[in-house]
Amino acid sequence: MEPMFDDFDVIYCYTRKQAIEDGILIDVTFTAQEAGFNWSVAITSAVWHRYIVPDERLLNHGQCEHGRLWDVLVSLLYAASQKSNTVMYFKVSFLMASTHRQIVTLKAVAGFGDSGEPVITIMLPDED
Repeated sequence: MEPMFDDFDVIYCYTRKQAIEDGILIDVTFTAQEAGFNWSVAITSAVWHRYIVPDERLLNHGQCEHGRLWDVLVSLLYAASQKSNTVMYFKVSFLMASTHRQIVTLKAVAGFGDSGEPVITIMLPDED
């Protein structure tokens, strides 16, 4: 069988590194490693700004970026321990501006980075 794309030329490739440099993805690998991940982990800016960065009114309620990120990572670790797929949906509870809890569904996609290394990207369910 012949390769499907034998004469295929890449016109443009937007790398994971570029997405991190541009702020489209936020690299959270250091915290993810503390939580027990062995792969590089990034989170989309939409998730970061919507859920990880707490409303200023919540700072007096013990909310901080590190703690909220930790909740996401631990929730993903627990979900992954139940079943492993390359695309996984999991739920996280966040304290929101009106001091009520909101259950949010997030998506984690396991794939390959710019050099073929395994990576995980955490995003909103409608992101890809």
